[in-house]
Amino acid sequence: MKKLLLSIIIILISVTILSCNFHSEDRILKKLEKHLDKYTGYNTELQMKTLMDNKEEEYKMKESYTLGGKYRLEIIEPSDSQGIIIQYDGDKIYIQHATIKESIEINSIKKFDQGLLIGKFFRDRDRDNVKSIDEQEIDGEKYYVFHNKVEDKNKYNREQIIWLKKKDFKPYMLNILDANNEPRVIIKYKNFDFTK
Repeated sequence: MKKLLLSIIIILISVTILSCNFHSEDRILKKLEKHLDKYTGYNTELQMKTLMDNKEEEYKMKESYTLGGKYRLEIIEPSDSQGIIIQYDGDKIYIQHATIKESIEINSIKKFDQGLLIGKFFRDRDRDNVKSIDEQEIDGEKYYVFHNKVEDKNKYNREQIIWLKKKDFKPYMLNILDANNEPRVIIKYKNFDFTK
């Protein structure tokens, strides 16, 4: 009888904890949606580090997004890529290389992986890809940490993790993890501004 009573108490505590966590995540998602409804896009600077096959590369870029799925990326560093501008508007990509004064337009893009663009996360209103939300403090700043499923999984691309500041939902970092839970892409944001 004591074992049965103890089992019931443990089950009730577990259900209560899980229920509180679910409601907390639901509350955070509603708060995020309410915040994003005020804006039509963003502008930011970012530093992206890629780690592939024992090779590390770093890029500095400017990224912007406007309502309707229009993205603009401008590569600042490395110097051999400086001035390359990539624009995506939902069905085509436009690439311009300033130093050689050439540009190309690619029409009828069926599938463009937007997993490295923070705008995709902000734009997805159904949030079906959110697996869990944690909270973390880094250098005195409090963050929501979103663990997201990836649509086109492969051994290099298994999970997306996004850190958003609790006070204003501005992104701090986005990581792409591989099948071994090791980061393959690390993006850090600075001077992030939502636009109205």
